[in-house]
Amino acid sequence: MNNRYICRGKRKDNGEWIEGFYACQSNHSCIASTLKYQHFIYKDVCMDIGLGGLADFEVIPETVGQCSGVPDKNGKLMFVGDVVNALFDFEMPIKSVCVFKDGSFGLLAKQHGVEHFHAFTSICNVKYEVIGNIHDNDLLEAER
Repeated sequence: MNNRYICRGKRKDNGEWIEGFYACQSNHSCIASTLKYQHFIYKDVCMDIGLGGLADFEVIPETVGQCSGVPDKNGKLMFVGDVVNALFDFEMPIKSVCVFKDGSFGLLAKQHGVEHFHAFTSICNVKYEVIGNIHDNDLLEAER
């Protein structure tokens, strides 16, 4: 369950997704007149000389999402912002978004204009499949 402390974000330099540990850093100093924040994902990487080390990648802050610790049916971990098909017992997929709400990770679905939140701890006998995320796809726009 330690995966839930991992975050994912889109790199600012090339738009690729990166997973690791999230940090927000400011340029706070006595001389600076404006406070600016930079958002990073730190990843353990193997350096060219054979030693491990941390590399930092600046990310777009709106794309950062924490891992829920819950895998989908293919073993892919779900992150906040992932679009998920939830397949309940009646085999009808419900498109929803992985969110953190009210102290729990879960799925937020919008059906007939009404939002429903289901915490992962309260959902039984459901298969999940990550089909995209809210930052790359407009998969939910047809539902709204």
